[in-house]
Amino acid sequence: MKNILLLPFFRFGNSLTSITIRTVEIYSRINRIDFNFIINLDLETYNEMDKYYYEKIKNMDKSFGYAGKNIIKLLKGFKITLKNAKKSDYIIGETEYFYSVLYSYIIHILSRKPLIITIHIMQPDMYKKNNYIHYIIYKYIFNKTKRFLILDNDAIIDEFKNNFNNNKMKIFKITNGVDVKSFYTSNDKLYDLIFIGEISDRKNAFMLPYIIENLKKYNDNIKLLIISHLGEVDKLKDIVNQKNLNKNIDFINYVTEEEKREYLARSKIFVFPTKYEGITMVIPEAMASSLPVVLFDVPTLKIFNRGVLKVKPFDMDLYIERILYLLQNDNIRHELGSIAREEALKRFDYSIVSDNENKAIKEALNY
Repeated sequence: MKNILLLPFFRFGNSLTSITIRTVEIYSRINRIDFNFIINLDLETYNEMDKYYYEKIKNMDKSFGYAGKNIIKLLKGFKITLKNAKKSDYIIGETEYFYSVLYSYIIHILSRKPLIITIHIMQPDMYKKNNYIHYIIYKYIFNKTKRFLILDNDAIIDEFKNNFNNNKMKIFKITNGVDVKSFYTSNDKLYDLIFIGEISDRKNAFMLPYIIENLKKYNDNIKLLIISHLGEVDKLKDIVNQKNLNKNIDFINYVTEEEKREYLARSKIFVFPTKYEGITMVIPEAMASSLPVVLFDVPTLKIFNRGVLKVKPFDMDLYIERILYLLQNDNIRHELGSIAREEALKRFDYSIVSDNENKAIKEALNY
């Protein structure tokens, strides 16, 4: 059995991200006959962990340290991580942020343990035009690492190859998913629309008030729920106030996994007008909840074909028209939701995804 340390530090509570969720969900499911995964946890947010995730990781080996900006705690956490890395056989490092990559690489150098890097998305600072210094460091680390687990998304793989690839790099494809069977639907609907995600221009989140403003012409009581604790939430709230849409748009900062499932179940349509995605948990989660999903037809969302309604980028008026069509046609909305659930079970359930990840890791270690 190979011991594999998962880096960097994984945080919970309000710091919880899609990559942490994916790491916990998938690596807690992989057969321990082949690998023993040691998850590196941030002590400061460990007590904020949702009980759902606590149950997931209780049988995983754990390394505890400190993340955050406190340099003394960070150094203390680094020392703990390095000690555990030296006891491991391999390191898998996530690329959520630049410093995540740098942290994993330094631990790899000092521990002399092989490093595999996971790529879920091409971050903005991976492009030379956006941050030349970060790009050069990424390129150096990636050329030295050579083995990559990359999300099975042609747009992301092509961008990665165009930016960094050389003949010595080897890519092993992984997939994304959700615990489909833990999601459900309900006939008792609270919201017409629901959005979950970071409030940013990349997510097109600032168009949500425009969407509701136009849908109000047909239904003055239209209701949208926005669940987000990331990005420019206050800026979006200001726009909602300016447009007098407070009675139509509700905000919730942080929800437990149990609460998230209930809110999805009690909504009619998942709206996600994003411009670019890498790892996305929320689309499969919405599909698992039997919700039709309205998307723009962008390259990074090509993997979603059934149970979704795609619109030409970035025709917002047509996007609104498609939402209205679903709201006014219950039978079609329910049928599309059923197809979404079926597709989620077939392609995105963690039972399938974890098996694929297990195979990809085996291939990477043997390369």
